This record gives sequence, C-alpha cells and structure tokens, in this order.
Amino acid sequence: MAFATAEELIHDIDGLDCRQYPFNGNMYGDIGLLYYKFRDYEAAVPLLKKATRETPGFYFDDSNLKARNSLAIYYRQSGDRKRSDDYFISILQSPDTIYARAVYDAVALANLAHNLTRAGLYCEAIGLYELSLPIMISDNDYSFASGIAVSMAECYMGLDNWEWAKQWADTATAYIREHIHFINPHRARQIYPILAKYHQQKGDAATAGKYIDSLSMAHADYRDEFDAMLLMRTRQELLAEKNRSQHERLQQQQTAITRLVVFAVIAVLVSMLIYYLYHKKKAAYRELVEKNKRWADSDRLEQIIDPVSPNHTITEEKGEDGNRQQGPTEKDVELAARIHKIMVEGQIYRDNSLSLDTLSQKLEVTRETVSRAINRTTGKNFTRFLNEYRVKEAVRILSTGRNHTVNFDELAEQVGFNSRITFHRAFKQLTGLPPAEFKRNS
Repeated sequence: MAFATAEELIHDIDGLDCRQYPFNGNMYGDIGLLYYKFRDYEAAVPLLKKATRETPGFYFDDSNLKARNSLAIYYRQSGDRKRSDDYFISILQSPDTIYARAVYDAVALANLAHNLTRAGLYCEAIGLYELSLPIMISDNDYSFASGIAVSMAECYMGLDNWEWAKQWADTATAYIREHIHFINPHRARQIYPILAKYHQQKGDAATAGKYIDSLSMAHADYRDEFDAMLLMRTRQELLAEKNRSQHERLQQQQTAITRLVVFAVIAVLVSMLIYYLYHKKKAAYRELVEKNKRWADSDRLEQIIDPVSPNHTITEEKGEDGNRQQGPTEKDVELAARIHKIMVEGQIYRDNSLSLDTLSQKLEVTRETVSRAINRTTGKNFTRFLNEYRVKEAVRILSTGRNHTVNFDELAEQVGFNSRITFHRAFKQLTGLPPAEFKRNS
C-alpha cells in the first residue's frame, strides 16, 4: 500500500515545478529513502537525485543534504569511491543554511574519512575523524560518535598502533554504555573484532577467543575486562562537560523553542497556501471537465461545421473572376452533413482501421473530395476531425456514474484508437486534461 501510494505521489508531482509545489524536493527525498531502506536502489537513486538542488532551501528542509548523503553511501557500497567522495564534498559545499547544518557537515567529514580508511589512508582519515567527533558529541549523537571512535580504532590498528586502537575501542564502548546503555549487533561486530585482535597481539589468546566466540559471550567478557577507572574517568569528564555547557544548553533550548514557534507559523501558512492552491487547481479542473462535457454533447451539424473563414458565404467552385473560392461550396456542406450523419448514427469512428480512403469508399466519392469538404467546412484535417468524434465518445463514457470501472486500454480500443498512447495524446490535446485526471474530476 505504501509503495502504491508512493507511485501515485510521484506521478502527481512529476508534472509540477517548484513554483507550483515548493516541497517537491522533500517529497522526492522521502520516497527515495523509502525505496532505499528496502534496497530498491534502481527506484531510489533517480528519486534521490531529483531531491538534490544547487540553491538554498527552507530552514527546516534538509531533503537536499539527506539525499546527497544517501547517494554518497550508495556509491560507496557500489565500489565507486570517486562519486561517493564527490557527493560527500557537495554536502560541505552546499549553500543550505538549515537548522542542523553543522551536524550534516560533520557526518560528511566522517564519511569522507571512512572512504579514506577503506583506501588505507589512515593518517588522512584520522584528521577528518577528529574534526567530526566533537560536533557529534556537542549534538549528543553518541550513536554516531561511537561509530567514529570505532573507525579511529580501525585506523590505528591499520597503523599497527595497538594501544591507541584499544583506547578508541574502549572510548566507543564508553559512549554507548554511558548514553545509549546497550551495544547493538552492528556496533558489536565493529568493536569486538578490534578487541580480539588487540588481545591476540598481546598474546592473550583466551580473551581473544572469547570475543570471537559469540556476541553474547563478548558482552559478558567485555563487562568483566572493561577498565572501570577508564569508565569512571570518562563519566567524570562528561559530567564536567555537562556542567560547563549547562548555560549554553538552556540558551539553545530557548532558541529551539523560538524556532519551533516560527516553524509552526510557517507550517500553518504553507499549509493554508497548499490548501488554497489545491482547491483552486481542483476547481479549475472541474470547470474544464464541465466545459468538455458540453463540448462532447455538441453533435448538431451546425456545431460541427467551423470553416476557416468565419465570414465566408457558401459559393460555387469558381467565382465570377474564374478563381477558385476558399469557402465551402454547397456540395462541401452537403458532403460534410453526410459524413457527420454516418459518424453519429453509424459510429464508424469506432473502427480503428477507418481512414480517408475507406471513408471515401463508403461515400462513393474521391478521397480528395472528402478531404476538401472536411477542411473547408471545419478547418481541420481528417485526423483531427476523426479524433474529435472519438474523444467526444470517450468523454461521454468517462462522464457516466460507472467511470470508476473504466480501463483506459479498453476505452481507447472501444472508441477507435489503435493504442493507449495515441488515445492519451489526442484526449489531452482536445480536452486539456489527461484521461486519468478527467476521470478523477468527472
């Protein structure tokens, strides 16, 4: 149901630009992330790219930065490090001034460092991790901070600096135990292999084996082996930091409340604008539908004949000066009436093989005579003339109370079109609405 609704939303917003709906980037981003979480990258990546932009967005609109971050991670997983780096760098270069901008920059720096770690450039990676970590801690995002600490441990392990690797692994665990209170399986798979290799390096095979055996045993062993003094010192440092920043947090809370009030006011105004634009659009569509219904019911001959020159008079083939006249002759009008009669009464327009040749054979006149009569009396070519009968029939069918059961492929064939594509094109050209939109507003 969620994906079906997502597809309808994509269909609706594809035809709108930023002036008609300023939040289409946010919509593309949210739907793209939905597909991304279910690993449907083929559907997710194009939508995420649509969510990116080069100009600043609204203060609370982080869809651009979220989309760039997801695309960067996707290309990293795909093995395209250059494109991954480019998207992370584009986050840092983005002109967005959103409420959590510093956090997004820190995430981008940490991910660039992760790409460097994968490439074995450990010293360069450590420098970026050190820039990112304080920002995540100040934002109280200890889940991400613990990930940075683990990555620092991996870098020092790659540099054969096992003491620093152990220290950073312990720091990551301290972040988790102090602020999150449990180690999730993903983080455990990162931390415990480092600790196992550390103990192997130290010659402690028994402890290393315990870390490798299972996650549950690793949790118990780590609680037994964990340096209580280090944990206490970490707690004291965190407590001191909390005391020093208490005043700043109070100010931040006041600022956050002010921002929430502003956001609420903006949200109400935007909602009212969207509501107004939506109903204005719906009213315009309904008016257009009613206009087309009246047009579809106009089957009298005098309503069909619409010559090129509105001031013409019916003339013979040649005037007094011997030149051929531009207005329809009496024979043209008579033939147009015959054509109209077999169209309305015989409904021959339903035949998708009907052509100028077959029509002229039915009327027992030349195709040039038929073409000339249609053109002079209606100002249209044969294809446009024929499609009007077919589209009018489609409009009448869609205007009934049973239009929710209509299948557009069957409808196209029923009224004489060879394909749904040609039906859709002719319907929109003549009515100003796609068939589906006409059906919804009928």
